[in-house]
Amino acid sequence: MNAPRPALVIFDLDHTLVHVDSFAGFCLGLILRSWWRVAATLPALPLLAALAVFSRTRRAALSAFVWVGTVGLDRRELEQLMDAYVARRFADGELVCARAVEALLEHRGAGARVLIATGCESALAARVCRAIGAGELEVVGSALRPWCGGWIAKEHCHGARKLALLQAQLACERWDCVYTDSAADLPILQRGERRIVVNPRPAALQKIASALGDRFELLAERKP
Repeated sequence: MNAPRPALVIFDLDHTLVHVDSFAGFCLGLILRSWWRVAATLPALPLLAALAVFSRTRRAALSAFVWVGTVGLDRRELEQLMDAYVARRFADGELVCARAVEALLEHRGAGARVLIATGCESALAARVCRAIGAGELEVVGSALRPWCGGWIAKEHCHGARKLALLQAQLACERWDCVYTDSAADLPILQRGERRIVVNPRPAALQKIASALGDRFELLAERKP
């Protein structure tokens, strides 16, 4: 007889396990490293902000920010900056969503297969998870690729694309439990047996409630 599969539990990262957008903070730090990166970004901000609103152009806007911040960096240097950012930003635990991390550890302790599904770049997300005490986890996230001396978005793990990447990783259509703050994760929430919404903003909560009715749970904690 085949052994039963372990429970599948999906966690978002930003605003779910940590109270911030970890990749946005990293990219901002990359740009602020030098005056010319700031000068190159400022004039384009209105256009890039407008492009970021729409799913079809969001990856292009993200790529522009990332490229300005990373031009001149090889992979080793990029990862060294990731290490420094994570140590500076997350080591003291102030930005951790403690109750969500506690829930993650409880699922792991019960033998569940826990995955992080996030718009954050995968290698950075893995570092953040280690720094906040969540340990080594499978990460389904965004990816970068080299371009013209810098880095741009190869894959943006967001919305419907996040669902597709997750399904490819798991080779299944449904999972036991989902934790997220975002209405953009509704495609993933709808395939969860349990749906836990963590610290949602009012607009996100309204969209989730409209789609799911009362078929979800709330997990709230004080923000720093």
